[in-house]
Order: sequence, then structure tokens, then C-alpha cells
Amino acid sequence: VSGPMAIRFYAGAPLVFSDGVRLGTICVLDRQPRRLSEEQLRSLRILARQVVNQIELSKKFCQLQESENRIKMQKQMIDAVADNFPGALYRCTLNAKNQLEMKYLSEGSNRFFPADTQISLNKRILSTDLIHPDDRPEFEKALAESVKDLSTFKWEGRLVGLAGVT
Repeated sequence: VSGPMAIRFYAGAPLVFSDGVRLGTICVLDRQPRRLSEEQLRSLRILARQVVNQIELSKKFCQLQESENRIKMQKQMIDAVADNFPGALYRCTLNAKNQLEMKYLSEGSNRFFPADTQISLNKRILSTDLIHPDDRPEFEKALAESVKDLSTFKWEGRLVGLAGVT
């Protein structure tokens, strides 16, 4: 702006963040003298709060996006390690029907299953039919102890394919 502005009216409301930091003001200027009513002053204060809310919301949204990106990258790294792990990494729970429900299963886990029984999270329910019949009692015992004690599930046994191949 060059030259005198000839401002005759100014009304402002402070922009104060929730942590007390003051950004400045939102204001109304005019070359004509004016007088704001209480409702107009209240509206200006509400507008100032809304401006601050929008700025803080935008900042929080950016922080959330950064956090989501960090989590995605960490998940990709964990998945890469899990997929190359020389064993099966999984997480499952017992559902209301007392069935094993897969919550996580590393891609590398399928190396241990015959091709006709490749497990995916799409199937969700892990059938004990995949466990060799001679090993099922030990499997069920280990599972029951793990559930009872909320301890790590430990079991070694044989898996079979749908055709019964070990």
C-alpha cells in the first residue's frame, strides 16, 4: 500500500492458540467511521476462534498424516522382515465359537503349508484339519494352556494338506 490509507475504523479480535501463543488479530477496516454492535463484536470474536481452530486443525491433520506415513513405513519394514523370517509369524485369537481366528499371518508362513492349503487372512479361521491327526491332542493341549495362562503359544508338530499329504 502506498500513500495514506485514511483508515477511520478498526475493530479486531486476537488470534490466540490453545497453547497461549498469539498469532495476531483478525480485523475489519474501513475509511468510514463505524460502530459495531455487541452482536457484531461477538461475531468477530467467534470468527477469530474459528480461524484459530482451522489453523490448529490443519496442523493436527498434517501431524496425523506424518504419523500414518511413519506407521506405514514401519509396517512395510516389519512385513519385509516377517516375510523373510525362517519360520511362521502369526497372531491369532480364539473367537466366540472357540475357533482359531487369524489376525496376522506373514507371507513367509505359506512356505510351511502344502500348496493346496495356502492360508491367507481371507480365510481367517484356521482349521485343525491342517494339523496331522497324531499331533492334534498336543496342539489342543498347548493351545488350551496358552489361552488359560495368556502365555505364548508353543507347539511343534506336522501340518497336512487337504489331500492328507504331510
